[in-house]
Amino acid sequence: MLPRFLASVRSRRRWALLLVVGVAAALAGRFFWAEFQLRAARRALERRAYPEAQAHLQRYLQVWPRSATAHLLGARCSRGAGNFDEAFSLLSDCRQLHADREALILEEYLLDAQRGTLGPVEEEALRHRLERGGPETPDILEAMALGCLYTNRLGEAMACVERWLAYAPGDSQALYLRGLAREGMGAVHEAGEDYRQAVRRDPEHVPARKRRAEYLIYTGAYPEAAALFQQLLEREPQDVNLVLGLARCRRAQGKTAEAERLLDQLLGHGSAPAAVLVERSCLARETGDFGAAEKWYRQALAQDPSDYDACYGLGQCLRALGRPKEAQDFEAQAAHIDRDLKRLRQLHEQMARNPDNVELPYEAGMICLRNGQKNEARRWFRNVLQGNPYHEGARKGLEQSVQ
Repeated sequence: MLPRFLASVRSRRRWALLLVVGVAAALAGRFFWAEFQLRAARRALERRAYPEAQAHLQRYLQVWPRSATAHLLGARCSRGAGNFDEAFSLLSDCRQLHADREALILEEYLLDAQRGTLGPVEEEALRHRLERGGPETPDILEAMALGCLYTNRLGEAMACVERWLAYAPGDSQALYLRGLAREGMGAVHEAGEDYRQAVRRDPEHVPARKRRAEYLIYTGAYPEAAALFQQLLEREPQDVNLVLGLARCRRAQGKTAEAERLLDQLLGHGSAPAAVLVERSCLARETGDFGAAEKWYRQALAQDPSDYDACYGLGQCLRALGRPKEAQDFEAQAAHIDRDLKRLRQLHEQMARNPDNVELPYEAGMICLRNGQKNEARRWFRNVLQGNPYHEGARKGLEQSVQ
């Protein structure tokens, strides 16, 4: 009896030990899995692969839901993706979770810099950090450059990226942002070269590849542009702008049937953007279907009354349909829009020479406001208020643009 009893006790102890070891192994495996997710999120964040980084962080938070580090990284992801409200909310969580104070303050400053709401005290603090030349230098210059681009302070954006390129020569993101600034200033070919260099440095830089494809359309290199759009569509088959870009290439190449198929595919999804409707109208005009072209032009203008191509194209359609009086109204509207566009280009050139003259961005804001481009108008008025917080006209314009 006794030997059997002792054997039973030893067996139960063995099973208990195995159970403890199994539970410990499961917990350790889960913790190692979580740490793998955090490291993967950091790597994705370095590549600016924000959706991928967010996915890894969500998995990490399943194990450590109150991790201040993960919430802070999440705020960086949201800021990088342009989701400013989400970033602000995550930073509020970081404060409650007692995140590292210095890292939290820096991220708050970067958020304000990127959305163009950086105050003079915070800007001075960031510039002081830049003078120290620490590892956060690229992050600061990127956020400041993006904020300047967002508020149309193109000269300041150029200064930021040139300083960034001096610190990190050949950085693909800096080249890409310089391209955006140059494009905004009208230096289209210089911008195209920046996009080319950015893609050469980092073939996985998707935004630079997209802008490069658009530049190739601008220069008439349709076969090369089409090939690039097709490559991009393999990754993002639902991207409307990529499908539209490929359709433009096919129309320019005379491949009408394919262009029509691509555009009708977009129209079939409902609520197509004005640019898609205008492109479909152009294709209909070229094939002599003026009635269909008129329909799509009118739909485009219902979305964006300031679209020059839609106004001018509709006027041409109405003339072809034998309705010259109606055509005159849209031709006059197109001429008015054309004057405004030319004046905006002049203002861009003048702002490059006189970046401190707040009346120039104010005039640009008023042009956009009267053409119904409220988002663009807000950016111009915020530009003015960055230089002069007491500019009454910009304050009123900003109020009108949010109504």
